[in-house]
Amino acid sequence: MPNSDWARSLARRLMQRPIALVYAALAASLLLHVASFRDAKTGYTPLIVFGDRFAPRRLARIQSLPLYTYRNSDGYDGQFYAQVAAARSPFDPELRTALDLPAYRTGRILLPLLAHLAGLGQPAWVLTAYALSNVVCWLILAWATARWWFPPTNVDNLLRWTGTMFGAGVLTSVTRSLTDGPALLLIALGMRGLELNRRWPAALLLGAAGLVREMSALTAAACLPRSGRDAWPRALLVGGACILPAALWQATVSVHYGAMASRGVAAIGIPLVACLDKCRQVLSVYRQRGIAAVRDDACVIVALLVQVGYVIARPQPQRPWWRLAAPFALLALFLDPVPWSDAITAVPRTLLPLTLAFNVLAPRGPAGIALLVAGNLTVLSASTPLEGATATEQTTFFDRITCAYTFGWRGPEHLERRTWRWASASAGMTLHNPLTENRRIAVDFELIAPAYVVLTVRSPDLTRRFSLPESHRARVHFGPIDLPPGDTFLAFGAAHPQGTAPDSPEPSITFAVQDLRVVSDPGQ
Repeated sequence: MPNSDWARSLARRLMQRPIALVYAALAASLLLHVASFRDAKTGYTPLIVFGDRFAPRRLARIQSLPLYTYRNSDGYDGQFYAQVAAARSPFDPELRTALDLPAYRTGRILLPLLAHLAGLGQPAWVLTAYALSNVVCWLILAWATARWWFPPTNVDNLLRWTGTMFGAGVLTSVTRSLTDGPALLLIALGMRGLELNRRWPAALLLGAAGLVREMSALTAAACLPRSGRDAWPRALLVGGACILPAALWQATVSVHYGAMASRGVAAIGIPLVACLDKCRQVLSVYRQRGIAAVRDDACVIVALLVQVGYVIARPQPQRPWWRLAAPFALLALFLDPVPWSDAITAVPRTLLPLTLAFNVLAPRGPAGIALLVAGNLTVLSASTPLEGATATEQTTFFDRITCAYTFGWRGPEHLERRTWRWASASAGMTLHNPLTENRRIAVDFELIAPAYVVLTVRSPDLTRRFSLPESHRARVHFGPIDLPPGDTFLAFGAAHPQGTAPDSPEPSITFAVQDLRVVSDPGQ
């Protein structure tokens, strides 16, 4: 079989290059982690990080969709770009209220536009496409960097590739569906074009990066000529092509939505002030609580100082990679307190082009290993973005219907993407319908019990009993029931058949509901 022959040939090649196996294993580990975000009812929307505090303002087009919503949370920026993708156009009137900063969010139009096209304009498909767009970009970037700059041939390249692909900045973009990773991919492809002296294709790619993230327009500096007066007119044209798409689009959305709020524009402040304040904070916390409390922040600070220091100390203006790194090194010095307040996730992703350029430029050989390790210390902070959007109990569902655990329940617990609550023999829940129309719904959950139990669930118009004799785990579908505007009470009552009660030190714990969801159920 041709396919099996190809697979065996690939396996032989990998076995002959053990470092390639490390690359493959690291990539597979990230894909497995991303796969763990998938929720049975809401798909990959946990990656978008919708927060319940913005739920009332969502686009009407996505209100009825089952979205994974983080409880007691503002969510993260990806929820706004995802809504731009789901909207009928970037000038949809609803975006004025759905987005926190309409001009700023719609200014980063290219990634939402591609997700809209990939999802054929269907909101559910669009959100899935948007949630996975960073993963696709990560895979392409991982291949490109391993193919062109950091091939799997030695430990030196492994450090460079790992520092680029597994630093806190890239992983934050992947696990929160942001624009930074996709912008870095376009920048990398554009820089490859400059290396091959294909300046106009490179300019198109770098210009497209500016439509993904406006600060990517700084990459125009990479198009400046090495030397010679005759080269400047063409270089200025090529550099202008890098800047013009983002500039024109930003002007368009600013005219439509008004001036951007200051919080949305590239966080520029007095040089080094915010960084030094952060250093003082880290030092203070270290003195009080030790190194474990500041490890991640310290890694970001050291990595940033090493990258910026190397670019400044070793000017190489004849190399396009240094010309790319220089403006981002300058930007690092001017960052204001906003990104530094969330240093682990915000600062590394803001400076991703600097990180990639640093790993390309850093000297090779034993002397450069220490420099590479120090400049890529955010890899040690990667657990923070990977674990930052942890599983949360779902209390907001389609059409902004919410549930509240009113009595008889213990606090929520979770493991990976699963959440549950233990309850006593009698417990209550209130469902709230904020709309003015009746909704036909069902309540789905997994019933768990340490022993044989019969669970009775009652609503005003339905009573059902569910038995759990041996497996200790069963899927429950309670419905359909009518949910009128306002509050509807559900009562849960559990009992052990005679002679089956467990011999437990906590007899009050009778059953648990896991991954509870309120779903639309017309009863057909």
